[in-house]
Amino acid sequence: MLVFIFLLPIQTQFIYFEAGNSVDKWQYETLSIFGTEILLGLIIVLALIQLFRAKNTVASRFEKEKMVRLLIFAGIFGLLILNCVLAINSELAFYRASQLVLAAAAAILVVITGISWEKLTSSLFFSGLLQSLLAVFQFFCQSVYASKWLGMAAQDPAILGTSVIESQGERLLRAYGTLPHPNFLAGFLVVSLIASLYLILKSSGRKRLFFGFGAGLNLIALLLTFSRAGIIAFFISFLVFLVFAIVKRFEVKPVAITAICSIIIVCVFSIAGHDLVKARITGGRLERISTDQRLTEFSESAKVLQNNAIFGTGLGNYTLALKKEFPNRNLDTKQEFPNQNAWNYQPPHNAFWLFYLESGLLLSLVLLLSLVFFAYHFFKKTAWTPEKLFVLTLFTGLAILASLDHYLWSFWSGIALAGVIIGFAIKLFYDNPQTIFQRIYNFFKNLF
Repeated sequence: MLVFIFLLPIQTQFIYFEAGNSVDKWQYETLSIFGTEILLGLIIVLALIQLFRAKNTVASRFEKEKMVRLLIFAGIFGLLILNCVLAINSELAFYRASQLVLAAAAAILVVITGISWEKLTSSLFFSGLLQSLLAVFQFFCQSVYASKWLGMAAQDPAILGTSVIESQGERLLRAYGTLPHPNFLAGFLVVSLIASLYLILKSSGRKRLFFGFGAGLNLIALLLTFSRAGIIAFFISFLVFLVFAIVKRFEVKPVAITAICSIIIVCVFSIAGHDLVKARITGGRLERISTDQRLTEFSESAKVLQNNAIFGTGLGNYTLALKKEFPNRNLDTKQEFPNQNAWNYQPPHNAFWLFYLESGLLLSLVLLLSLVFFAYHFFKKTAWTPEKLFVLTLFTGLAILASLDHYLWSFWSGIALAGVIIGFAIKLFYDNPQTIFQRIYNFFKNLF
């Protein structure tokens, strides 16, 4: 499981159906199998082998409470199947549903494997550290080199479509890491930085110094993505971490020192890259275009919602529904999509809103009730520990990222990352010193 978490940002994949053509690709209808999906599948098989080796059987007498839980899960699964069947493209919907099942399995595996919090967060930390080193290299080289083994496409700031920041007529490449967009990298680095805060709080001596150094490097890489959503998410999350660390009387000194160092890094970066930071904050030409596009995406999504309010467009089917609603917006191309370039059909930059658009009202209510249930038990029924503070900070960052972008719902890496974070939350309620054999058996026994 530690290897899976470490390799989450790697985009190695086998594409078995590519929508569009060599000039105009449509990524949201492209079907592929990621290397991390295969790895997770192998981990699931090993966990199931452990389960079936149990001396006791799960097929014991169902208690009333367990039967209710089973019916709830069966109902949710039924709604998921119905959503896929009613989708515009059922194959695409079932493809996305399979990724959700894998993400749910990742969440369960975080719990039942019995791996310590320190090892799990260290895996996130080192994965982010590797991405940071690569990001810094990419920014100073102003190039992303293609690698089929890492799933990386070549990126050149001189080519239109590459994510850049403009200043004084110059196009500078934003850091990608191994991920398909700088915003995606920023989201992963936010999670890695939050993991480093937990490790700084839990460690001491040279280890604390090392984690602090790594956090500083991750912060520099985050700034080099020039992702406004990622930077906002981190600093609000950090503020939440700092405030609750003070209020709940954790060891504040290392957190305060980290905060001071972070402010120094941001100040030095802002002074050294004054023109770039100013362009990103005040809004240059590209920033204005991005803002206009996002406003257009939300206005168009309201039109799509009118015909899909109850059952949604189908998982992964939003851009297909968008093309169906707006087929004649632009007649400037004669490629496979004659009325509009495929890449112009983009989902709204809000994962919660996109979830509702694709899943419909009923599944959205399930998500809302689940969040309320979690919040109630989180604040009422668990003692304040560094682990609880870590989970609170993670969900703060996750909520902000999901509110400002869609990749946590629209891409496998984002879905898998969300699954791991949910696994941390479940682990907070179900964390006791048992063997993996006992954990697997007891988890499913208590669930059903």
